[in-house]
Amino acid sequence: MMISSLSVVANTPESRQHYPYPCIIIVMPRAKKSADNWNYEASVEQVEEIITELETGELPLANIFEQFEKAITELKKCDTFLQEKQQQAQLLIETLLPEDSEE
Repeated sequence: MMISSLSVVANTPESRQHYPYPCIIIVMPRAKKSADNWNYEASVEQVEEIITELETGELPLANIFEQFEKAITELKKCDTFLQEKQQQAQLLIETLLPEDSEE
């Protein structure tokens, strides 16, 4: 996570009108629109299409490397997505597990 800007609100009467307590405001960068439209299944399908195209052996060498790079980029996105979902699932499982009661 990269923080694009950081503001510290001074504890002055003017700032207390909006922020009653001293605080730090973190402004996060906006996500790219392409990330909003990203879809795991579509990405996997795209990688499969690239693999099929590469297996034909009919692409010029320069295109092979371009397609390979696209496939690797999509696979990295898929891996990140799956890792995030695995962490979410683990957190949910942990909340369902009963806590050990002290005896």
